[in-house]
Amino acid sequence: MDRSEERGADVDLQAQIEEIEALSSIYADEWCVIDEAARVFCIRVSDDTQQPKWTVCLQIILPPDYPSSAPPVYQINAGWLRGADRMNLSNSLEEIYVENTGESILYLWVEKIREFLVEKSQSAGGSRQSHHVSHLKYDVRSSKSGFIMQD
Repeated sequence: MDRSEERGADVDLQAQIEEIEALSSIYADEWCVIDEAARVFCIRVSDDTQQPKWTVCLQIILPPDYPSSAPPVYQINAGWLRGADRMNLSNSLEEIYVENTGESILYLWVEKIREFLVEKSQSAGGSRQSHHVSHLKYDVRSSKSGFIMQD
């Protein structure tokens, strides 16, 4: 690695540290560090802070060259989220990345997911049961840089 690549890596790492500190401060108990050394985090996102009906967990891996030239690797954990809804949400996150390449985007992703859940809650009305994530499983060794969507 030459000096310019080292400086780029230092800039990316500093941007990641600042973004994680901000997200941790904003989301407090909803934010979780899975493996700080491997840059693996998760956040529980719901449609309502008082009585959530819809909840997902967004797992994120920050590759060394995020945010300058690589997207976060992500996984949306919600057993109830399937088909067109899952694809639409994933497409929305990927559009946000493309529109903001080189920028820190995790806050935008979290708020897009929250907006999606609020819309789902409003369209479902009051008749739906609560849908929450019950368990997270993650294997850091199997991750690769890029977009990953899994059930």
